[in-house]
Amino acid sequence: MRPGLSTADFLESLRDRAGVLVGSGADAFTFQHKSFREFLAAAEIANRGAVDLLVENFGVDWWQETLLFAAGHTGPEIFPLFLESFLKHEKNGGACSPLLLQMVAEAADKPLPPFEKVIRNQKLVWQKRYNTLKCVRLLRSEAAKELAQTARQDKEPKVRQLAEQILIEWLVIKPPVLAAENNNRFFNPIEDNAEYILIAGGSYKYSVTKQLVQVPDLYFAKYPVTILVTGEFVTVMVKTDS
Repeated sequence: MRPGLSTADFLESLRDRAGVLVGSGADAFTFQHKSFREFLAAAEIANRGAVDLLVENFGVDWWQETLLFAAGHTGPEIFPLFLESFLKHEKNGGACSPLLLQMVAEAADKPLPPFEKVIRNQKLVWQKRYNTLKCVRLLRSEAAKELAQTARQDKEPKVRQLAEQILIEWLVIKPPVLAAENNNRFFNPIEDNAEYILIAGGSYKYSVTKQLVQVPDLYFAKYPVTILVTGEFVTVMVKTDS
């Protein structure tokens, strides 16, 4: 800012020459780009430690980028406090939010204690522990592996199953071998332990001939293409091109 330049002249320069600001009434200015507002809102929330404001507006479309900016804010950090509050909140009681996973993935710091407190708390609704374990899946640290091992002892079968799946993906434990006819899933070791789910066979009446048709059991891949397989494919292609 040039010495002697008034605040009004400075703001008018940002509006008229730089295009950073736009006029909003006779004596008011606002940022031209929404990202500026979202970033500064996240910074102000972090400075105030207003965690409740982030939790309250989680899931509101207008707040998505502000929440992501807050997750990555480092001076001061607010994401650990957000996790402490949100993971136990009723908003984490339904299906795991993609926004929550994105916040964890993009966070500057991924503290384990907030996740550990939830996973070890068997009094919480199992869905909260399940969602928290999905977040831990993104960490891949030695401490995260120990926490996933702890989740294998959870009283809820779905949490135990997810913990086992994560540990198989991390190559901590070996996948179960398909041996018995009643085995409803298996992990294929030659496909980076891709999981297959049993679709039980049965019979149905063919609409054209009206005859009864028998269908055998069939195993379908749970995920058509896993992230791990895709990553390896991209890595190979990059090395090939280079």
